Amino acid sequence: MRKKVLLVGSLIIVGLAFIYGYQGKGRPKDIALRVNNFVMMQEELEERFRESGMPDTTQTRQQFLEDLINRKLVLQEAERLGLDKEKKFLKTIERFWEQSLFKIMIEAKSKEVAGQVSVTDKEIEDYYNDLLKKGRATKPLSESYSEMKWQVLRNKQTQALNDWIEVLHKDAKIELNEKFLEWEE
Repeated sequence: MRKKVLLVGSLIIVGLAFIYGYQGKGRPKDIALRVNNFVMMQEELEERFRESGMPDTTQTRQQFLEDLINRKLVLQEAERLGLDKEKKFLKTIERFWEQSLFKIMIEAKSKEVAGQVSVTDKEIEDYYNDLLKKGRATKPLSESYSEMKWQVLRNKQTQALNDWIEVLHKDAKIELNEKFLEWEE
């Protein structure tokens, strides 16, 4: 019995020495969650909770943690079974990555363009007059001015994005096997 107490005491002392002696990012005292080999630091856990949009209460924090732990356990089991190495999974990740990166790039470029594009009263009047000629303007310009201004601005921003993509095309080396375009029935 005394040997067990000494062993447990020694392990506690060694553990405490490790915890207090460990320097650098990710010190054990900063660990907020550990699920098997997955570790999440306090800062990241707080950030993820804030990003969840859940109200900050003890109950919602507890639910958030339960959901996160369950998610990590299921993901770890999928990895254990090798599902993370399957071609179908990797293709899905590749598509998601491309879609996400595309969306982020377009959003960034759109913000940039929005800060550079402006609209004049003349452009708004021209747009309105064009709609009148096509029979698509139902209100006088004075009543639809802000709507017209927004649409002209949106059109100019879209054109600026299209111009940017055209420049990307011109600067790129693109090769296409024309056989792809041949349709076989």
